[in-house]
Amino acid sequence: MPFVPLLKKITEAFGYRMIHRTVRWGVELIDDLPKAVGDPAQFKTVFDVGANRGQTLTRFLMEFPVANIYSFEPLPASFNELNKTASRSNGRAKAFELGISSEPGEMKLRVFADSEKCTLEQDLSDSLRGGDSEIITRPVESLDHFCDTQQIDHIDLLKMDVEGHEMQALQGAQSLLQSQKIRAIYLEFHTIGSRALKVDPPLTGHTDLVELTDFLGPLGYRMVTMYTDSIQPNEPFGTYNALFRKEG
Repeated sequence: MPFVPLLKKITEAFGYRMIHRTVRWGVELIDDLPKAVGDPAQFKTVFDVGANRGQTLTRFLMEFPVANIYSFEPLPASFNELNKTASRSNGRAKAFELGISSEPGEMKLRVFADSEKCTLEQDLSDSLRGGDSEIITRPVESLDHFCDTQQIDHIDLLKMDVEGHEMQALQGAQSLLQSQKIRAIYLEFHTIGSRALKVDPPLTGHTDLVELTDFLGPLGYRMVTMYTDSIQPNEPFGTYNALFRKEG
């Protein structure tokens, strides 16, 4: 038996499936970027918004070997871990103890036991955020203002995972988006067409794919593919990411 069919048969016997990364879309971001945007090895500036403890930063430092990476995290305990990772990057990564929103200022952050569930969205609710939460006030920035003050005029990849606050963060990047200074956007969402869903209680606070495409489309950004991380069996939402690229 030829090697590839044999390897395929063996992997499927263990519950795995071989996928051709240059043909299939929506499996790994790093496989899709060369097809949709360009060579990640040439990316110069990457933003990691909602960096948590630095999990994504660690991966980005390997996947974008010459990029300067700007990471943002408003939760103090998570930021401390993030900053440790940034300090070991030989100056390529910078960590900022900030949330990203529509304008600079201060906002209330809802803090849960699981740091990955913390959110600036006060009305976000689902079964993943049960139990008590603490409210703390944290500084926030807009991407437009931050890039203006830091003299950043180009972003190769903007990654966002801000638990329902993605639309507000994008609204704070209107100038960057209108001038198409962001090449690609990779961001989390949880519902698809939620306004048409008749559920009780209604879903609130979740970023919706339709809202994202309605907002980014007129600004010249096209959705290329999506990635499904998980689906909630008893509620009409999941954890997804979408990749947008600028057109033209």
